[in-house]
Amino acid sequence: MTLKTLPEATVGSPFAPRPRRRFTLWSRLSDPLFNTAAVVVLLCVIAAVVYPLYFILIASVSDPNAVYEGKVWLLPFGLTLEGYQRIFADPKVWSGLQNTLLYTVLGTAISVSAILSGGYALSRRDMAGRKLLMLVFVITMFFDGGLITKYLVVRDLGLMNTVWAVVLPGAVGVWNLIIARSFFEHTVPEELREAAQMDGASDFRFFFQVALPVSKPLIMLMVMIHVVANWNSFFDALIFLNDDSKYPL
Repeated sequence: MTLKTLPEATVGSPFAPRPRRRFTLWSRLSDPLFNTAAVVVLLCVIAAVVYPLYFILIASVSDPNAVYEGKVWLLPFGLTLEGYQRIFADPKVWSGLQNTLLYTVLGTAISVSAILSGGYALSRRDMAGRKLLMLVFVITMFFDGGLITKYLVVRDLGLMNTVWAVVLPGAVGVWNLIIARSFFEHTVPEELREAAQMDGASDFRFFFQVALPVSKPLIMLMVMIHVVANWNSFFDALIFLNDDSKYPL
């Protein structure tokens, strides 16, 4: 029996192995079927997010009876501004808006100031008890005292039915404090502080004239977080306030 030797595979010959097709991200993005499916999914997500907001808008200018009967879907039905007239005629709305602005501005200013100063202090390696303080903060982040303990503390401090009962209890978040500490550790090196000390700068001067100017991204982030949180906050007001004139929106 003789053995037949196959001819050597060369480029272009029928015996040459076919190169494997690589499915990369670019090849998938260039696939029309994939693009069509992605567009359909994204449109569904956009509709699920935008339509409730659009429905609130058209329902606010529609006849209430038509809204209750389910006649309002895509366009307003029985166009009217009676709802807005009643809302803006209520003095509680204006007092609530004023209180919300007060709580938002005051709470944001206190929170951002405390977090920036605390985060900078905790970023200093020569701070006494730095690790112990961080351990205490982290423990409070995972084990909250609860609503009853919070209520008792506010009551014993004499803050009930005051602005401070809404602003102070949640002024400093541990997670935001950790973010500020990490930012200062990586953005403001110890060598820069030592150089400033050699030039005669005190710790306060270094913090206000060197650390804060280079921390604009952190400041904007903290301001955005606390503005949204304070604007949407209403639960603390329901617990600690008993005067309707001090309620937020």
